[in-house]
Amino acid sequence: QISLAILSVSKYVLLLNLPSLYADATSLNNLVAEISNAYAGNLPDEEPVQYIVFSDWQNELLESQEAEIGREYWQQKDITHIFDLKLPNEKLLSNKNRFEPQIFTHIIPNDLSIEIIRFAKKFNTTESTLLLTCWQILLWRLTNVSTMVVGTNCDGRPEEELQEMLGLLAKYVPVICHLEKTLKFNQVLQEINCTYNQVYEWQDCFNWELVLGTDTTVPFFPFCFDFIEQKFNSLVTNLVTFSLSLQYVCFDKFKVKLSFIRTDNSLCAEWHYDSELFLSEDIERLAEQFNTLLKSAINNPYSLISELEILSDVERQQLLIGFNDTRTDFDFSRNRCFSQIFTEQVLRTPDNIAVAYENQQFTYQELNNRANQLAHYLQKLGVKPDVMVGLCVERSPLMLIGLLGILKAGGAYVPIEPSYPLERKNYILKDSQMPVMLTQQHLIADLDINAIQVVCIDSDWPIINQQKNENPITKITELNLAYVIYTSGSTGKPKGTLIPHQGLVNYLSWATQAYAVEQGVGTLVHSPLSFDLTITSLLSPLLVGRTVELLSEKQGIETLSQALTKSSNLSLLKITPAHLELLKQQLSKEDIANKTRAFIIGGENLLAQSITFWQDVAPNTILVNEYGPTETVVGCCVYQVPVGKHSSGSIPIGKPIANTQLYILDQCLQPVPMGVAGELYISGLGLARGYLNQADLTALKFIPNPFSNKQGDRLYKTGDLARFLLSGDIEYIGRIDNQIKIRGFRIELGEIEAVINQHPAVEETVVIVSEESVDS
Repeated sequence: QISLAILSVSKYVLLLNLPSLYADATSLNNLVAEISNAYAGNLPDEEPVQYIVFSDWQNELLESQEAEIGREYWQQKDITHIFDLKLPNEKLLSNKNRFEPQIFTHIIPNDLSIEIIRFAKKFNTTESTLLLTCWQILLWRLTNVSTMVVGTNCDGRPEEELQEMLGLLAKYVPVICHLEKTLKFNQVLQEINCTYNQVYEWQDCFNWELVLGTDTTVPFFPFCFDFIEQKFNSLVTNLVTFSLSLQYVCFDKFKVKLSFIRTDNSLCAEWHYDSELFLSEDIERLAEQFNTLLKSAINNPYSLISELEILSDVERQQLLIGFNDTRTDFDFSRNRCFSQIFTEQVLRTPDNIAVAYENQQFTYQELNNRANQLAHYLQKLGVKPDVMVGLCVERSPLMLIGLLGILKAGGAYVPIEPSYPLERKNYILKDSQMPVMLTQQHLIADLDINAIQVVCIDSDWPIINQQKNENPITKITELNLAYVIYTSGSTGKPKGTLIPHQGLVNYLSWATQAYAVEQGVGTLVHSPLSFDLTITSLLSPLLVGRTVELLSEKQGIETLSQALTKSSNLSLLKITPAHLELLKQQLSKEDIANKTRAFIIGGENLLAQSITFWQDVAPNTILVNEYGPTETVVGCCVYQVPVGKHSSGSIPIGKPIANTQLYILDQCLQPVPMGVAGELYISGLGLARGYLNQADLTALKFIPNPFSNKQGDRLYKTGDLARFLLSGDIEYIGRIDNQIKIRGFRIELGEIEAVINQHPAVEETVVIVSEESVDS
């Protein structure tokens, strides 16, 4: 298609539209030169090489012995993995299966353009190689794929007689580079320079059949690179001045193609992208990251490629500060402990029912009196701040009295489930070296309690009951321990996580407000005390005068479903996704509506399919996905599911709670860009002290916070892979290590392997996870 637009008497624009099989970028330059020469009367002495002749030459070349080396060169390359390569925020499934290219253009600043030329000369390379190297490094940093392949444009005219030829001679050939975090930029630049020279030498021999071994539909390179030198701005004849005003060439598909156009006066970057896969803002962000990396590489050519900057100042500010602006002052909780705040609530609502269990119930005053008596008794046994007290009591008011009594005495409770295997119970007793343990008379059997003062809270109550009802005096501060929970350990032994009051109070202060606990009647407690998820439903109502109903351990999920059926307007119900699925099978649609104001779902990855039922039948019930390791007090990150909006896949874990900071970092502890997977690190008031008797593990998992100016600030290394979504919410991806979760409980596969390996008949052990449906 050819059109001539008349702009004025002396200015015309020739519009030329050619099918992609007819020409490449060099052809357009040659065509302008040929038309100019025709106007000037400078006709060539010889007829230029025709495309059909070139085609015959190509066929002869590819069949020749000289090309055997080139064919072997390409046959040795494995690039099949590139078809699975995806950039952050790339649409996984497009509604339309077609190629819709768009362009984002920006001019490289003149000072940077000059620096690029100087740098290339200094390192004895070309601008093209320098820019291609930065492109490959950026793709590596965004995808974590070590062998990076970029389709690079070769114009197909290595011989002099082909330089002025018209037609589609150009093609994309793979430049392959293996990248590792230990490599320096100058090393990668040298490698790609060498590889590019080889690619250029054997470009004629490349075809997809050689590298893929198939003659099926020809694929394309997802990520491409062009460097085009426009050798003229205008051609002047006696009659007409010709210039190439604008050109666009697209002869192959791509996801993203980075093209540079160099003229005598400027360097322009064009980001070509498939708009079916990316939004314009995704590409603009990609361009900013490239510019940042390019400047960083020029300024630090001997730095490790893993340490080069890729975040713009704006994106870095957003990731480190904007998303972590969570500073909150809870007036009633500042510099205080849980027991103190509870005591003040007792004064406000002394006659409200604090706890109910089967046929028993206690008001706030009654519960406080009993806890005070126990606290005085424990203090006489030596319990004071940072003294650990075991709590091995069945779920009942005695359990809550025991917990409150320990905290009021100034101690830290260590939950030990009565259902634990005896070996695990005794390990916790020995490892913690607790001087005192609260339990029940029938639970003492076989426990290794020789060096422990045992208080049977049931049979010893007549003695405890003689203590004063007054609130005990203690020198406890917010930095003293509140509890120690033992979680699974990779070495085969559980590890005790040390949680101070500061973190517990911060979480509960936030939760009572965020979940509006006061607006409901209270909560149901159906999970074990050793599972820190239980803290939400067990303790948050006690700070706002609401009722905690403890459910019997005997019938499991049936007890919960029955209690929920009889309830109405509960403040919240804390539950795992697995139990949520079981609960769905226990209840009819009529039994669900208006039972609880909110489901707070935690303990394991939440999938959209687990909540669709509840969205449909209980639309007024708030659904919240709460994430948090034991080391950061119950929950540090939440996402409220939008009402009426169904989704698929994993539900995001959301944004940090009050006084909490979340960072997603690479292996060099640098923040990764939006959408890129990295390890989740947590900072803030909720962090544990560390692990009991495990200084090395504490140092490994709790590290200094490089993003804080406050002395002593730390980061907790979660071992969880995550990424930031464009909304600022965080999406959980999976584990880096072999830790798994079953019904919310953390289990190290190494712990199971260590136990099995103790059998003399077992030489080697591998434990894997078999996922089965809840119905089975």
